Amino acid sequence: MIARPRTTLVCALAVLALCVLAGTQLTSTPSTDLLVGQRSEIAQATQGLAGEFGQDPIAVVVRGDLTQTLAPPQLVRLLDMEGRLARLKGVKAVYGPGTFINQTIVQTSRVISQQLGAVGAQASAAEAAAVRAARARGAGPAAVAAAREAAFQRVLGTQGKPLQDLLVRFGSVGLPALTNTNFIDQLVFGAGVEPKQRFRWLFPDADHALVLVRPKAGISGAEMLALGRQIRKVTGAAKISGTQLSVAGLPLLAAALERQTRLEILRLAPVAVVAMLLLLLVVLRGRRGRLVALALALGSVGVCLALSWPLGLGLTVSTVAALPVILGLGLDFAVQLQARYWIERQAGLAPAGAAARARGALRPTLLIAAGAMAAGFLVLLASPVPLIDRLGAVLAIGCLSAVAVALGVGPALLVLVDRGPSAPLALPQVGRLTRLSPPPAVLAAAAVLALAGIAVSNHVRLQSDISQLAPKGLAELRDTQAVQKEIGTSGQISVAVRAEDVTSPAVLEWLGRAAARAQAVDRRLRPGPDLASLVSGGDPSAVLDRAAVDGMLRLLPSYFLSAVVSRDHHLAELTYGIPFVPVAEQGRIVRRVDAALGSPPPGVRATTAGLVAESATSTRHLDGSRPWLLLLAAATVGVILFGFWRDLRRVVLVLAPALLAAGLSSLVLAALGVTLSPLAAALEPLVLAIGLEFGMLLDMSFRQARADGHSPTAARAVATRDIGGAVGLSAATVATGFAVLGASRLPLLAQLGWLVAAELVLCLVVAVLVVPYASEWLALPSGSGPRRRPSPPAAGTLRIRRASR
Repeated sequence: MIARPRTTLVCALAVLALCVLAGTQLTSTPSTDLLVGQRSEIAQATQGLAGEFGQDPIAVVVRGDLTQTLAPPQLVRLLDMEGRLARLKGVKAVYGPGTFINQTIVQTSRVISQQLGAVGAQASAAEAAAVRAARARGAGPAAVAAAREAAFQRVLGTQGKPLQDLLVRFGSVGLPALTNTNFIDQLVFGAGVEPKQRFRWLFPDADHALVLVRPKAGISGAEMLALGRQIRKVTGAAKISGTQLSVAGLPLLAAALERQTRLEILRLAPVAVVAMLLLLLVVLRGRRGRLVALALALGSVGVCLALSWPLGLGLTVSTVAALPVILGLGLDFAVQLQARYWIERQAGLAPAGAAARARGALRPTLLIAAGAMAAGFLVLLASPVPLIDRLGAVLAIGCLSAVAVALGVGPALLVLVDRGPSAPLALPQVGRLTRLSPPPAVLAAAAVLALAGIAVSNHVRLQSDISQLAPKGLAELRDTQAVQKEIGTSGQISVAVRAEDVTSPAVLEWLGRAAARAQAVDRRLRPGPDLASLVSGGDPSAVLDRAAVDGMLRLLPSYFLSAVVSRDHHLAELTYGIPFVPVAEQGRIVRRVDAALGSPPPGVRATTAGLVAESATSTRHLDGSRPWLLLLAAATVGVILFGFWRDLRRVVLVLAPALLAAGLSSLVLAALGVTLSPLAAALEPLVLAIGLEFGMLLDMSFRQARADGHSPTAARAVATRDIGGAVGLSAATVATGFAVLGASRLPLLAQLGWLVAAELVLCLVVAVLVVPYASEWLALPSGSGPRRRPSPPAAGTLRIRRASR
């Protein structure tokens, strides 16, 4: 391959074209789908509820005096608007004041008809005929309701005292109808001026009503945003005087976040390329072939995207976080190869010989480093949060792609662009660096502080609230937060109840008690409709039997039943509007609701579900996993390195800088009270996986210098000078990749970028100061202390006799 560089380059370009084509096949995955594992109980419960009842609702907030909003003319317009919303593509169900009151009238009329016997049957028949005729004329929901009411009143309006007695018995004021304001006021308000507590899911207070639009399961983010635009169009066309309507909801926010994630790739890609280009131009000024490393790095990104497609990793916020880092890793490996190539060319070797020698010298170390890095990244697969394990998978693939491209294509490309020897890459002021010997007491104190940082890392606050992960200027975020603040709720908690028959009396009695216990968790919770309340009339202590349950199920309109129970009676849903409180308190409420469910009867399973519950569960999982992920990564990498080297001291030496940096930074974060996003939970394992390369390269250079016959002190100087520059550039490339994420509009990406970049700089400083010094100390005879040489060998005198394992 080195002997035929042009052929190698043509083949590489053909493979890259195929990789780009494969990368275009990646499809977006919403970040909300990555908060909990899709096989987890809560994810399956959420999917089951979404499939049967629809996703978390999009809310249409009707703002205005509720007594005026529910006046007959306005109520008819509300009913018509809700009907139009229900017919939109992508809508599973709509629940609003108009439909609720209309269906209540239907239910009440049905009960009255049953109680009045033959006359009631005549009224029911007249209602059905009127409905059929109205629908045949193409009438809307409001007109159909008016025709039904007119037919009902025409038949029953002459019944006199028997009907009046029956209406009193049912607590109704006058004949149930959309035009009967007394009936509506009694239904919604009772004897007070505030809406009844059990209807707060539709009527939050005396100045607001809600229309809840539940989207179908499985619609894409683009389809969700299109649905949001259609809902705004319908509500904008509704002429409901005296009211203001606004549209918002977590599904729209999640879809907007997915769209923003795709846009971030287009924003950050040129920023990353320009940043890497400027870095190379500044650091490698005056050297030929400065852009070789950037070309190889871009190739490694293409290969990574291509491999992500068949592995089903998709295009997620984790992918966006990984790509600039992979670009930096690709640049890192390419620069290491190029730096060694310049040393060999300076020593007098021809281009092909220098390329072969450089690859031979670096291949063992780079392969071990890349393998250890990939293993460290893959440790993130142990995280219960898919957002983290997806990041680890993409980074592992990218790391292996980067080393394969650097070693496979890099030597041929270096030969092809060679125009003569270039000066080796060396650190300036190497004499000062070799004179900086950290006292053992300082190292010991740093180690103790790092251990303390690792120990307290699980006390650093994390949060997975979707509203905290979106860009602050996002319109959907502003709308959602404004609505949440106005109506006092920030989403809903759902409870999925599964059983062979959720309508059995035993299950319903337990369900009623469980719903009451959940409500008692926090009086600010706003319960939605539930099956037990509908059947028992809202009395959790009611004793039910099969006949009574079946009778009520026959009487209840399908509108009510379809909101709370599946057609096969295997699944029921409880919902609670969660108060507008900080994220941490939301999490505590979710956990208390989960505990309040208690132990269901045999054969019954109850699980909290929905976006709010998934966010709380994700945060809980992240809280407990951080220190263990770091320790698992260190143990995994350590075992791999020990398998190659059989030298425990050497393993500890190369891992020490990354462990010290990770531990010290955790201590600082805990002291400052920083709240981390989900991706930042992978902070320490990422620094460990990337930072170990710094120690490995310095250790390799020291050992090669010793193999060339230098004393331990001279070898320390050689390692610091000849490889220190490459290590510095290596850290700079990867840190720049992470720093590019700091320019992201997504807070979870920006925070991850700046934190990892800062830790890598700390890791570099520790590695350059500690690894050569410790290597010298370990190589000296027992009882000797590190000594200084007045002047290190001249640059370029290093000869590679053998590649250190």
